[in-house]
Amino acid sequence: METDSRAVSTKLVLVKCSGWCIPVIIYVVLAAIVLVLTMMSPVPWAAKLFPILVTIVWSALVILALYLICRSCHPGIAWYIFLLPLIFFIILVILVFIFGGILLFSIV
Repeated sequence: METDSRAVSTKLVLVKCSGWCIPVIIYVVLAAIVLVLTMMSPVPWAAKLFPILVTIVWSALVILALYLICRSCHPGIAWYIFLLPLIFFIILVILVFIFGGILLFSIV
């Protein structure tokens, strides 16, 4: 019984992932919008300075984390981390409607 060496050979394929996946791009755009809106708010600059610095630092950290996750070929995890605040917000709204209604009707 002969084996064909061509049929058994395997190739090692190296996949190079880009760090700029969709969650990173969306987060950069949203962070830029928040930064511009914060700068345009009708509040004196002395009161805007701290929120602007917090926005810049927090956005840079999240963008860096998402970039590194996407670069290591895990865009699914990047999507999960990107959508995690939205998931928590939806859970919070549901809990407020459930328990808020219970508290409202227990007082009456």
